[in-house]
Amino acid sequence: MRSWNDQHAPRFLVLLSLLSLGLASEYDHKYEEGDRIGVWAARAGPLSKPFEAYNMYDLPYCRPEGITMNFAKKEAFLGDALQGCNMEDTGVKLRFNVPVSGQKLCTSYPSAREKERFMEAAYDRWVFTLYVDDMPVRGIVGPPVEQNAVEVKDLSRVKIYTRFSFTMEYNKNRVVGVSLEMKAPTAVDGPSLDLTYDVKWEKSEKDFVSRYENVMESELFTSRAHWIAVINSMAIVVVMVAIAARIVRNLLDADIQKYSTVLMDDDLDVELADIAAAESGWKQIREDVFRAPPCPSVLCSLIGFGNHLILLVLSFVVATLVGNLYVTPGHLAKAFCLCSIVGCIQHH
Repeated sequence: MRSWNDQHAPRFLVLLSLLSLGLASEYDHKYEEGDRIGVWAARAGPLSKPFEAYNMYDLPYCRPEGITMNFAKKEAFLGDALQGCNMEDTGVKLRFNVPVSGQKLCTSYPSAREKERFMEAAYDRWVFTLYVDDMPVRGIVGPPVEQNAVEVKDLSRVKIYTRFSFTMEYNKNRVVGVSLEMKAPTAVDGPSLDLTYDVKWEKSEKDFVSRYENVMESELFTSRAHWIAVINSMAIVVVMVAIAARIVRNLLDADIQKYSTVLMDDDLDVELADIAAAESGWKQIREDVFRAPPCPSVLCSLIGFGNHLILLVLSFVVATLVGNLYVTPGHLAKAFCLCSIVGCIQHH
């Protein structure tokens, strides 16, 4: 009679091998044809305010059937949490090197308030960020909306994009590029909205290491410098420095004049002249500069931590420029926080 180990050991080996393949695909970004690639919704917000981040499903998008009540979420690490990335499964069934055309994702029946929410998001040019194989892609909620349509709440003139068109680039068994194009603008005044998606695969010769740089070339990721704000800030700094320099110069001129008057007064006794000179002029400045601080240990700690912080920032800037520290989302913020905490513990 065969033992329990003889009967079930092969099954456990097969199960462990399948689990290892699944974990390997997620963490080392190597896939076989047909392997599932997660599409995670990270955040959403106005295009003109990149630091104003919300959950993507704060917008009244429908959620795929089957995971409505128990919506899958990806574990958020420290760097993801600091960047406001609360990743949730979108339900897009994206598989490696398997094209998809017109696949239905879900159907929503928005209420009047939810339609107005879509109108506000389209008017404010909201964009959302998705992560596909740890690469960010951005999509816009809808085409521009005129202010007049928002004021009169004319929902027939408000449209949102309902088709997610993914273009995936692969090199051998790795994903080296991803782009998202929003299509099929649909008016929100209808009774329902059907969300669909397409997936197109293209072979590429791009390197896996430089794939993040290709994603950041998207127009929605390009940061626009507000030159008027920059010029205003520089002007304010120049004016404040000039005012501070003028005040210090007036104080020094008055002090030097007072000190010179004391030394040139012949009618003043020598002792009184020494006392007056000690209470004003450069001797008083010398005493203020070289006096011992009340808490030297605290001052030394602050100076040391400040130097550590400056060196840390410069090191991360150099590492980001010459390396690929920013490839995985959240790693840069997580590494910076951990190094700062270690520095604080070391100094204290």
